[in-house]
Order: sequence, then structure tokens, then C-alpha cells
Amino acid sequence: MIFKKKKSDLFTQLPIETADFLVVSWNHGGLKPGERTFLIDLQGLEKISIRYSSLYERIEILSQKEKQVLKMDSQNRDLLNLTLHGTLVQAIEKGKRWSINESNTKELAQIAQEDRAREWIKTSFRVLTQALEKVAQDQSLILQATLMSGIFPENGQRLIRLHVFNLDIYYHFLTDESLRVIIFDQNDQKLDARIWVTKPQIYDELIKVIVLLGKVGELKEC
Repeated sequence: MIFKKKKSDLFTQLPIETADFLVVSWNHGGLKPGERTFLIDLQGLEKISIRYSSLYERIEILSQKEKQVLKMDSQNRDLLNLTLHGTLVQAIEKGKRWSINESNTKELAQIAQEDRAREWIKTSFRVLTQALEKVAQDQSLILQATLMSGIFPENGQRLIRLHVFNLDIYYHFLTDESLRVIIFDQNDQKLDARIWVTKPQIYDELIKVIVLLGKVGELKEC
């Protein structure tokens, strides 16, 4: 069955705000030189996938019952980029709700420990930011990244995971209201920190990276 809607409606009526679990994935140049692939998965009451490949210059929008194939043109490129940014906003908002600080902990030792973790995160993300900025300046460079946000279907955990370049970043929002941050560098665990007091500040460091990734990962005219 084929959607019978205006092509703009195919994007504006996507269930981004009601999705429990969001995935955005980029592979620019990692499969073949110059090839760009892009994926958005929305999982909730409905399951929707939006896929793009520069090899075929088309966009596919798939649900459990329907499929629409659109030729890539300037209008559809703009609509797809708007969908990208709308999805990233929702991914960020989930973490914002979960990172509201309700802890009454005022222990100086805990705050000092969290400050050290934050400084490590800021340093690592600064290097990551510099790498993303290089990709923004040179589209021939490879960009491979995946962002997952929401209630993970496999285990019901509240989690934001960002895998970009050599870093695999996990922000676990635990039932005891703490935030557990785990970061791997090429499968080597570099950080495992539990955060109570400074959850909003440490989450803000991840937001900055996600926003930049969204700008770098936009589909541009070749």
C-alpha cells in the first residue's frame, strides 16, 4: 500500500514526539568513497524508518504497513534535514527530563568526584568536537555515527548512547535518579562515573556534541 499524502505531510506527520525510542545513524564515505547513507528509526506505537542513500538518490519512508519512495531533490533534502533536527531535539529532550536534579546530596567529596568526571568529559568532547569540525570543513572525510535515545526495547532502560568515531558514549539514567556515564575509546573503557549533583551540567556537555553532530551530518547538495 502506498501513502496518499503530499510529500511534505510524509515528514511533518512523522510520530517523532511520541516515539519511545529514537535512532539516527550516519555513514558518510565509510562504505564507498563519496557515498552517503542516512537512517532515522522511530519506535513507539508505530515503527517508522526513514532511509537515504546517495547511491540511488532517493528517500524511503517505511512503516509496518506502508512504503513511500521519494526522489531526492532540494525540497525533500530540506524536509529530511528538518526531520533530522526535529528527531535530535526530541532525543535531547528525553535526557533533559531525566537529568532534572532532585538530589539533596551536598557532600563535598561527591561534588569533587563529579567535577573530576566532568573535566574528563569536557576534555574528551573537546577533541571530538575538533574532529567533527574538520568533517564540516572537508566533506571528503568519513563520518560514521549513531545516536540512540529513549527507553531501550531490549531492557527498558533509559539511555542515550552516542557512538561516533572511536568513542562509544553511554548516559544511563538509573532508577535511583543517578546518571551513570560510561565512555569507551576503541573498546577500552576510559570512564565509569555515577553522577547525582551535577547531572544537568554533565548532560549539557553531551547536548553540545549532539547539536554539532546534527549540523555536520546535514545532507548537503553535492
